[in-house]
Amino acid sequence: RTLNRRIRLWFKDGAVLEVRNFNRLRVKKDNSANKVIGVQEIGKYLSKEFDLGTAKEKIYIKTRQYAKRQTTWARGQM
Repeated sequence: RTLNRRIRLWFKDGAVLEVRNFNRLRVKKDNSANKVIGVQEIGKYLSKEFDLGTAKEKIYIKTRQYAKRQTTWARGQM
């Protein structure tokens, strides 16, 4: 599937390092940048709350749910 491939590529291209560097910026928790899909999940992986597989699965689920909301919204606009 395309979604799985995109998530694998994101991790291959350095998603964990990207989130680690982002977290070093100490952006306020209520900032919308912290709500980007993957930031919280990888953050929990980095803090040892999740293993990497769990983080990837949660990112996959949230991304799929977001895509479904977009499809539903778009259908209502047609």
